[in-house]
Amino acid sequence: DDRAVTKDDAKARKAETARFMKMKARKKLQQGTQFKTRHRHVAELRKRKAIHEFQQQQRKERKKQMKNEKAEQALSDRSAVIVSPASKQEEATPTAFVPTQAQDVKRSSKFFDSKKKGVSMMSKAHGFRQKQKAEAERIRQERDSERHRKAQSFAQSQINRKSTFQRLSQRNRRGQPVMANQVEHLLKRLTS
Repeated sequence: DDRAVTKDDAKARKAETARFMKMKARKKLQQGTQFKTRHRHVAELRKRKAIHEFQQQQRKERKKQMKNEKAEQALSDRSAVIVSPASKQEEATPTAFVPTQAQDVKRSSKFFDSKKKGVSMMSKAHGFRQKQKAEAERIRQERDSERHRKAQSFAQSQINRKSTFQRLSQRNRRGQPVMANQVEHLLKRLTS
C-alpha cells in the first residue's frame, strides 16, 4: 500500500516537473519573440509619428494657402471693376471702384468679422505656458531670497560664535580662564 502511494507521488512529481519544463521553454520562446515584436512595435510607432508630423505639416501649409487666397480675393473684391450704365451703349471702359469711407469701413468690418474666431488651442497653451513660467520665476526668486537671508543669518551667527569663543577662551597669566568673561556670558544668557 505504501509503495502504491509512493508510485503515485512519483508520477505526480514527474508530471509537475514536465509541466514546469514546458512552462520554462514557453517563457524562453516568448522572451525571444518578445524582443522582436517590441522592436517591431517601436519601429511602427516611429513610422506613425513621422506620418502624423508630415500630415500636420501639410495641413498647416493648406491653411496658409487658403488664408492667402482669401486675402487676395478680398483685395480683388475691393478693387472690383464696375461698368456704368451709360457706358454700356458705348464701349465698356473699366473704372476702378472707389468706395466711400463708410462703405470701406462696412466692407472691412465684414471681412474681419468673418475672420474672427475663438481663441485657438495654440494660443491657450501659449498663455498657460507663460503663466507657468511667470509662476516658476516668482517661486525661484522667493527661494533665492530665502536662501540669501539664511546665508546672511548663518554668517552672522558664525561671527557671534567666534567672538563668544574668543572671549570665553581668554586666559590669565597662570592659564586660568578669565572669570569676568565667563560671568558676563552667563548673565547675557540669563537675561535673554
